[in-house]
Amino acid sequence: MIRCSFIFFLFIAVISAHAEDVTSSIADLPEYSTPDITVYLSFDPPESDAISTLYAREALDASAMAWVPISGTEPTRLDHPTFHAGDRGDRMQFRNMAQSGGNSERVTLNDFESIDDEYKVFMNCTMNGFALEQGVVNQHQIQGSRCGEYIYDYKIREYEAEDDDVVGIGFTSRIPLTDWSNYRYLEFFAWDDSPEGMTVNIISASASLKAPLKQFSTSGDETARWNEYVINLNAALGPPEKRKQITQFSFTTPCKALALHHSYTFRLDAVYLWKTRNIAETTIDRTPPAPVSRLEGKKAGNAVEWNWKPAQDKESGITGYAYSWTEDARVMPPHTVMTTEPKASIEFTQPARFAEFIFKVRAINGAGVGSDIASATMEFKPDTRSQEEILKEALQKAEELRKKREAEEKKAREK
Repeated sequence: MIRCSFIFFLFIAVISAHAEDVTSSIADLPEYSTPDITVYLSFDPPESDAISTLYAREALDASAMAWVPISGTEPTRLDHPTFHAGDRGDRMQFRNMAQSGGNSERVTLNDFESIDDEYKVFMNCTMNGFALEQGVVNQHQIQGSRCGEYIYDYKIREYEAEDDDVVGIGFTSRIPLTDWSNYRYLEFFAWDDSPEGMTVNIISASASLKAPLKQFSTSGDETARWNEYVINLNAALGPPEKRKQITQFSFTTPCKALALHHSYTFRLDAVYLWKTRNIAETTIDRTPPAPVSRLEGKKAGNAVEWNWKPAQDKESGITGYAYSWTEDARVMPPHTVMTTEPKASIEFTQPARFAEFIFKVRAINGAGVGSDIASATMEFKPDTRSQEEILKEALQKAEELRKKREAEEKKAREK
C-alpha cells in the first residue's frame, strides 16, 4: 500500500510592514440612545491628515453579524459623525478604522472580494483519497459580496487515517503581511460543518497557537451558522516580537472523523489584523415614554407644590422629569432632567392681580426622549379684603399655632 502525503503547511515569505502606528478610539456611548447616534472619535497621534471609515452592526447574542461601513465607501475625516439607525436593530455596535498616509490600524489578510483572493489560500490534505474544491463564491457570504468556500469529499479509503492526517486550507505568501508584531487582534468569520470542527493554526519563528473553533450549529438559517472569532495575539503568541515572522497560518480538521462519500464545507470571510479593538455599544430606544397622569397642584405658603403618578417606559426606563411654570402658554419644559421624583415644589409669590399660571411636565427616558406633555392650570385671584381683615386673620392663625405648641409641650412634660 502506497501512502501519499501532500505538503499542506506552506511557508510564508516575510514581508516587512513596519510604520508609525495610527489608531483611533470611540468615546463610550450611553446605555440607551435615540435612533440618531453621534459617535465621538479621537486619533493617536492626532494627525491632521488622519482619515477613517466608521463601521456599525447589530449586536445579537445568537449569531455573528458583519461590520458594515456607514460613513461612505471612501475613507474621510471623521470627528463626531451622526448615524441614523432607522429600524436596524435594538442594540448597535460601532468601531472605526483610521488611516494616515500608508498606515492603517487594520490589515486585510483576505476578504475574498476578488477572484484573485482565491490564490491567497491553498487547499490540501496530508493523505490521498480526497476530492478538493476551492473558490471565491458570491453566495453564502456574511460580509461584503463574496466569501471563500472549500469543499472536501472523502472518495476512497485505501488505508486508515492516522491522528496527524488533516485536511484544510493554508494561507500563502500572497497575503500582504506576515510580520504581525504591529497588530494585536486577528479577526475572522468561519462557517464549518465538519464533525469535529476546524482548528486554527498559527506558527511563528518563536511561538505557536493551535486553537479549536466553535462547533458547527445546525440551528437557524445558513447565515446564522457563521461564527465570529477574535484572537488576542498577545495572549495567544506572547509579546509582539514573537510574531514578527509568521511561517504558518492555516485551518485544519482531522481526517479520522470524516465519513466516506460525504461532502464537507468550510467557508471563510473577512480575515483581518487589527491594532485595536475599540467598540462602542448602545441600545436604541425608538419610542417615547408614556406621559405622566394624575397631575395635582396646591398652594403652600410661598410656594406651589405639584405631584403626579410616575410615568413608565418599558425599554430604557424613566430617568426623570422636566417641567415649566409660567403664564405664557407657549413655554415648554426643557428636554433635560430637572427632578428624578414625581413631584416639584416651586417658590412663588401670589400676584396682586388675577393670573392664570400653567404647569407643564414631561417624562424623560434613558435615551433622553421626552414624553408628551401633561399640563394643568392654577388660578390666582386678587385678595379684596381690607388690611384690618388680613391682619386679624394672621393674628388668629398665630394664636392658634401658639396654643397648639403649648398643648404639645404640656403633653410631653406629663409623660
